[in-house]
Amino acid sequence: METPWYLDIRIQTYFTLMCGIVGLFKINRLLPFEKLILFIVWQNFFVDLYATYLTNQKIHTASLYNINLLVQHLLTLYIYSRGTTGKLIIYLTGFIILVGSFINMSLFQKYSFNSYSIIPSLTLVAIFSYFILRKQITSEKSPHLSLFFWFALSNLFYATISVNTLSSTNYALEIDVELALTLLNINYFAYIIWSVLITIGLLWDPKNTKLSLL
Repeated sequence: METPWYLDIRIQTYFTLMCGIVGLFKINRLLPFEKLILFIVWQNFFVDLYATYLTNQKIHTASLYNINLLVQHLLTLYIYSRGTTGKLIIYLTGFIILVGSFINMSLFQKYSFNSYSIIPSLTLVAIFSYFILRKQITSEKSPHLSLFFWFALSNLFYATISVNTLSSTNYALEIDVELALTLLNINYFAYIIWSVLITIGLLWDPKNTKLSLL
């Protein structure tokens, strides 16, 4: 007898659900572009849920995650463009990611995880996240710990770890399956932290708390 698919839901999916529910309670105080952060959270939740079902049915989910990550990275860059300067560079980066991903999906990694395009785009997201956080922290005005701040922090943490784990997984599979599973578990843990940091950003009151360098 096969295990019901919903029993295969991983713990990180529940953390994403928690984050999404908190966001719904706080949605009225979010800026329009910050609501896109909540959209990304719910998008990830439903994709993870659907991927769990497909996996239970022995259906490959690489294409699903390829599209999900592409959309997530493009939305992330758009959110960054709304909350900081340098919009032209961010838009150009998004265009490069879109074209590169399309070429990779069409010609090279059609039916597998698009590591050739996803890892570079994750790297770019990490770089933009770093500079956005650096600009906020070093600003003459002590920045509010807004959802935008926590979103950039969560992306920096997740993208930095994922670039290393995802780029090493295929090589690890050739050496030791257990090592590859460990790397994937590290990536899952980073995903949990991503959800937790955004949840903190949703719960935090930016009006009463400012980031101080002293």
